Amino acid sequence: SVRGDFPKAISTLNLLAQSPAGDNASYFKELSDLQLRAGDIQACLKTLDQWKVAAPTDKTPWTISTRLHRESGNYQAAIESS
Repeated sequence: SVRGDFPKAISTLNLLAQSPAGDNASYFKELSDLQLRAGDIQACLKTLDQWKVAAPTDKTPWTISTRLHRESGNYQAAIESS
């Protein structure tokens, strides 16, 4: 079963995000969610940055990024990403 296989799902979404059609905010949303659930905060933050570029008016990646920085005690980065 692939259910709960975060590495495989992350790998697949990474490939999709790098494809010509991959500059799509929905891929970045799903990918960041999987990375967060897998505990890979640094990868998630990088994906959130890509999401911000793909959907500049969407507040969600900014909110998630700020929360992750704040929870990790990186208050300066939290301020900068809000």
